[in-house]
Order: sequence, then C-alpha cells, then structure tokens
Amino acid sequence: MMEKNLTQNSTISGDSEYSSSDEEVYIPKRKVDEYENKIINQKKKIKTLKSENEVLKSKIASLETDYDTLKKKLNRDGSNAGIEESSCTEMLKVLLQKTTELDQKTTKIDQKITEIIYQKTTKIEASLKTTVEEPSSRNKNKEKEIIFGSISFPEKPFLTISRRPKNSLFVKDLVSLLWSDEDLSQRSLTGKKHYNSKEIKQPLTPEKRFAIEEAFKDRLKKQQYHDATIALELKLVNRYISEKINDVRKCNSRRNLSMTYDIQNKNIPREEEKDLSENEPISNDMIN
Repeated sequence: MMEKNLTQNSTISGDSEYSSSDEEVYIPKRKVDEYENKIINQKKKIKTLKSENEVLKSKIASLETDYDTLKKKLNRDGSNAGIEESSCTEMLKVLLQKTTELDQKTTKIDQKITEIIYQKTTKIEASLKTTVEEPSSRNKNKEKEIIFGSISFPEKPFLTISRRPKNSLFVKDLVSLLWSDEDLSQRSLTGKKHYNSKEIKQPLTPEKRFAIEEAFKDRLKKQQYHDATIALELKLVNRYISEKINDVRKCNSRRNLSMTYDIQNKNIPREEEKDLSENEPISNDMIN
C-alpha cells in the first residue's frame, strides 16, 4: 500500500531540496529510500512471524490428530485399550491444554502482525506528511533549465538565442550567457600566451566550452545538417568564442577611451560601428 502511494502520489527527486509542479510533489530520493528500507525490514519481520505462525498451526494440527486418535481409541476400546482409562484421559487433557496454548499464541502472533503493519504504515505516512513540506516560493518560481553536458542554461534566454539566424551569433550569445563581459575580458580561449600579448590570461572553463559545443551540435542536428558538415561547423566554435572575447575587449577599450576624452572635454567623433572581429588576428588554436 505504501509503495503504491509513493509511486502514484509523489515523484522521486535526486535533489536535496524539495520542489513541485502544479500537480506533483517531489520527495528527496534519500527520504524515499529510507522509508522503503523500513518497509522492507518490516516485511521481513512479518514474514518471519508468519513462518512461526505456520509452524505453530502445523503443531496444532498434529496435536489435534493425536487427540482425535486417542479419543477414538478410548471410545472404541474403553478400559481394554491396553492403557488405563485414567491415564488416557490425562493425556487428552494435556493435549487439549497444549492445543489451547498454541491456538492462543497463534492468535497473538496474528494480532501482532496486524498491529505492526498498522503502526509502521501510520508512522511512515505521518513522516511523509511532515517531510513533504510546502515548497518555497523560490522553488515554485524556479525557471526551467536546458542542460548540455554538466551545464544548465536558463530556458527562456536559451530559446531566444536559438532563434538567432547565424551560427556565429548563436555561439557568441551562449558565451555571453555563461560569462560576463568583465570575466571574458580577463580570459583567453586556451590560456596560452598570444603572440601579440604580454600576459597569459586564465582559460575559459572547459565544461562550459563543452556545453556550448554540445548545444551547437544539437542546433545543427535539428537543422538536419549532415554529420560531415556538423564536424566542420564544430571546428569553428573556438573561432567564434575567440571573436567574442576580442569583441568584449575592444568594447572595453573604446569605452575607456571615450571616458578619457570626456574627462578632458574633447569632442572626438566615433567611427561607424564595424564588425569588432574583422581586424583582430586569429591564431591557429582558435580554429582547431
């Protein structure tokens, strides 16, 4: 009964926190496992008691058979049965007493089994009621996520990015979703020293880069690209990421330069916006 309730009325969650949807309540898997183990242990105890009960019933049946045999023999042969009537009557009394005792013991075992089942079931149900608390508003309002690799992307922004027409923009927007501009400006694709740079910047997180590749691969498959084409397109991911890093650095440089000119009260017209990645040299490790 409890196992049925657990599967029908609740959904097992591997998370440590409780969560819910409109119609389901999620119980931590650890708690469910704990209750299921308790139920299994009680079933083992009940099985043992039932086995003992069957043994007692067998003994009762055997004693009743002996009792009937002696009673028939006494009625048929009377005092000529080869044993004294008083002795036979005494044996019958002993058998009756043992039968009664065994019957009482069997009844007690049956009552104990019923009581254990009721108490444990009630206790587990009560524990479940106190354990499954009302989820917090944070969990209720928790945004759905799309997972690639070990990284979760918030669903709404990801779906918006998925509508980008160009693959390069799709990848660059995913980069912005995982790293802030400030963080990107202090990072490099691989952590290797660039030929025109004096410093070695921290590399991008490999897990996040892998997640972007997986998301890009999923996009290409949904667009029904052939495997060979997908393999070629995936080689461009590093290039797109590097271009995004360069875009951010150039924006920061222009912003800092503009602030400097404003402070000096100089009015210098800006150039028209160009593709920020056009003039930035691309190293071989960006493409491979």
